[in-house]
Amino acid sequence: GYILDSASEKLSSIRMEIKSTSKRIREKLESLMAKEEELFPGRIITVRSGRYVVLTMPNFSQKFKGIVHDRSSTGHTLYVEPYFLVEDNNRLRKLRIAEKKEIERILSSLSLEISLQAEKIESAFKTLVEIDKCFAIAGVSLKLKGTFPEISDRINLLNARHPLIQISGRKVVPVDVKLEKGLVITGPNTGGKTVTLKTVGLLVLMFQSGFLIPVSDGSSIRIFKR
Repeated sequence: GYILDSASEKLSSIRMEIKSTSKRIREKLESLMAKEEELFPGRIITVRSGRYVVLTMPNFSQKFKGIVHDRSSTGHTLYVEPYFLVEDNNRLRKLRIAEKKEIERILSSLSLEISLQAEKIESAFKTLVEIDKCFAIAGVSLKLKGTFPEISDRINLLNARHPLIQISGRKVVPVDVKLEKGLVITGPNTGGKTVTLKTVGLLVLMFQSGFLIPVSDGSSIRIFKR
């Protein structure tokens, strides 16, 4: 989401000036802290309300004049903008506003260009989504070594494998499932009843979504409308 300096000559120029102004401010603050070390615990330079400030002891006014912008969480130190920085900070603030306006102008111009091609872009996007979906379905079908079953009014799946278990690389136990009017599945816990039911459900949904499904040749499947 960052607009590159090269987006416009004006933006590049503004940002170069922002960098040089920021550097000048920091150099002035570094010089101040070097002269009056006892006033600056940690020698911290930071920004408050878009203006460069320095963290200093409350008795700073004995050495330099400045504007207090904030107080530290302990209350023992203050964030102060020295008076000699006011003009530079004002300049930096104006530059930031100019940068924002130029970015808005660039984005507005790009948005206008895009809007003129909106229908083509939307159509191309929908086409790419369909192409991507087809490639994804084909890729999974190949990975499952899927086959195309016969379409029938009943379900007869031979050597059906749960697709998620097979695709994970774990050992999968195939099942034969024949479903005409109904189906009763019995057996002990961990015997595979739920996996069998999910296998049938997943394979029906996958087939109706265009996948080749992991069953043996000779299998048949039904299309469900609801």
